[in-house]
Amino acid sequence: MANLIITIISIALVAVAALMGAYYGGTAFLQGSAKAKANAIINQGQQIAAAWITYTVNNGGNRVLISDGNSSLLAIATLIPTYLQNEPSNPAQPAAPTLTGWNFINSDDDTDGGDNYYATANSVIAEIDSREICLAVRQMSAGSAATLTDHGGGDPFGSGYAIEPANGKFDCFCFSGCTTYFFVYKVF
Repeated sequence: MANLIITIISIALVAVAALMGAYYGGTAFLQGSAKAKANAIINQGQQIAAAWITYTVNNGGNRVLISDGNSSLLAIATLIPTYLQNEPSNPAQPAAPTLTGWNFINSDDDTDGGDNYYATANSVIAEIDSREICLAVRQMSAGSAATLTDHGGGDPFGSGYAIEPANGKFDCFCFSGCTTYFFVYKVF
């Protein structure tokens, strides 16, 4: 009889533990997935930044990858294959992005008169598809209490908002009612 009671109690405890694991473990899994993708995006930004720095050193301090601030495809092509084997993939790129792949903001090569309104430094930028991933990047940059702030609408950069990473190196911003998210990695 005692064995039967112990068995019933054990089954009940295992059932409660399974429910708790599913409830709390599911949340932890989703948060872990967002943090893993955030780390992947940060690492991709670091790779591109290192290639850009090496390019600059090999070209006598010339940071300019392109002559037209809007031709970001030319910028990444400048780094491949000498400085990057290929363009790093964006693991969180939206299905229909405003900006495809990795883009460059050359604040000191502003032939179109617009780039330096978007950033105060030369940066790498990529659009990402998830509020959770953007928030994870933001919290890695500015601390666990950091939240996303909407920087406006209009163009994807918030109508001239100067993007400046919180920790001096990388950050994530949202625009247009926090429906569009951009990762920024400051290089120079």
